[in-house]
Amino acid sequence: MKVLIADQSNVSRILIGEALAEAQITHVEHAPNGLEALNAVLTNDFDLALIAWNLPKVLGIDILRHIRTIGMTMPVIMFSEKNHQQRISEAFKAGAQNIVSKPFTSVTVRKILEDTMEKAHLHA
Repeated sequence: MKVLIADQSNVSRILIGEALAEAQITHVEHAPNGLEALNAVLTNDFDLALIAWNLPKVLGIDILRHIRTIGMTMPVIMFSEKNHQQRISEAFKAGAQNIVSKPFTSVTVRKILEDTMEKAHLHA
């Protein structure tokens, strides 16, 4: 299973990476900004993407909208600031499968990851 983590925060990428490792997902690519994330999803065949809303260069929500517009169906988990209801609603409307509020722990990410994988019939 090939997964993209797009977040400008090293700490967030590490926590997400820990959750993926616990789920025995080891084929992971990292993107610290939206431009790198967009290029990665357009040139790779990811099974799952975990994308922060606030990315430099290209916002995560714009990446999600673009990949849905061109017909990509991979599950996407978005990360946003805690209790930002407008963003949560907007992410689901754009095609996100799940939302994680920041700050988060690797345990929270793992639970959301497992839920998303189960709904999408993905296996590590």
